[in-house]
Amino acid sequence: MTLSDSRLQDIAQQVATPFYAYDAQTLRTTFSALKAHMPDGADIYFSLKSNPNHAIIGTLAPMGAGAEVCSMPELHIAMKAGANPRRTIFVGPAKSEADITAAMDFGIKAIVAESAEELQIINRIARNRGIVQPVALRINPNFSSSKARIMMTGRASQFGIEEDDIDLTLALLDTCPSVVMVGLHVYLGSRVLDEAAIHENTANILALAERVVQKLGRPLAFVDVGGGFGVKYHANERDLDVDVLGPGLHALISDFRARNRRTRVVIELGRYLVARAGVFVTAVRYVKSSKGQDFAICDGGSNVNAAAAGYGSAFRKNVPMARIGTLNEGGDEVVYNVTGPLCTPSDTIAEKVRLPRLAPGDLLRFDRAGAYGPSHSPVHFLSFGHPAEILVDAEQTTLVRPADSIADLLAKQTRLVLSQGAEGVEDQPVGKALANA
Repeated sequence: MTLSDSRLQDIAQQVATPFYAYDAQTLRTTFSALKAHMPDGADIYFSLKSNPNHAIIGTLAPMGAGAEVCSMPELHIAMKAGANPRRTIFVGPAKSEADITAAMDFGIKAIVAESAEELQIINRIARNRGIVQPVALRINPNFSSSKARIMMTGRASQFGIEEDDIDLTLALLDTCPSVVMVGLHVYLGSRVLDEAAIHENTANILALAERVVQKLGRPLAFVDVGGGFGVKYHANERDLDVDVLGPGLHALISDFRARNRRTRVVIELGRYLVARAGVFVTAVRYVKSSKGQDFAICDGGSNVNAAAAGYGSAFRKNVPMARIGTLNEGGDEVVYNVTGPLCTPSDTIAEKVRLPRLAPGDLLRFDRAGAYGPSHSPVHFLSFGHPAEILVDAEQTTLVRPADSIADLLAKQTRLVLSQGAEGVEDQPVGKALANA
């Protein structure tokens, strides 16, 4: 992370806290370091679910990154940011017909079908449009990853087609002439921090792909081996060593490609690419003591940084954070519970953390915050709204999403009569109504 305290202080003079800042150079360096180890025929795709801000995919796409999207808004964000549709795949277990149609309109690389029913819907829409739509099958394999913090396969799941149903699905494809299977997709899990486990995961997926190719009787255009590469957040963790991870992947992919020269291998990554590029900044509003404990109450908490609060985790652990600015000589330290503005006791983003003595107005930085930040947080709880997002690229600082204003929040609230009612009721935004009151 190259965003200095002084740079963040400068941003805080121009943009109200809380905000996220992303360092473009860190994004590029992380991508380039992994890409340098990849053999010919291997591609890295960015998972927009980890950070859907257009500036992130807009930074990575010119470097050759593809896009993995899971919703129609993510698809539109990727396309508007300059992602190549021929290097874009659409994943997700509940795609609507509108989602499928939009993917066809953009001419993306493949729609990833996650059920037999979805295949039939894609086939019907494609037939009505007079096209043959490329699809990939997402498979829920019988194997899993023992090292994934978040498990996605090897058990009952809403994701993908069961490995045991591959034969039935391939037979179904024969009855769907308006789709063509061009790829295979497997995602075992997330936050893997063991290089050997990633190598094993990749080997297992590539072996499954070869079994499917044998059944299919022709080559695939690509195999998406997922990713799930983790980053260190806590003291008992370590970052992946790209100089160990990379050569192992190179060997596995090269060996696969020697037998499957027409098949490219896709690695889809979100957290690994963007987490270390992001910083979350919040300001202390109040400092108080309660029953022997000290609290720093901030203007941004779990409503905009659910990850720091441990939402979705069995146990909350502190993530990397610090006070911005140098400690005054001779200054003391205090053990704080750092909390946010919400009216709930779960709004704790750091617990019993030792910091320089804080005062109202002090800024706190939470590092490695580039992934699953505001998009994974309850930003509308208490109607605070979405925080600002900033891209720092060398000497240039760009606001890439402004914070929600009261007008933004009120503009979405309307009185739209959906059934017959009293005459003369006007559809009028609440914000406008208040302005006219």
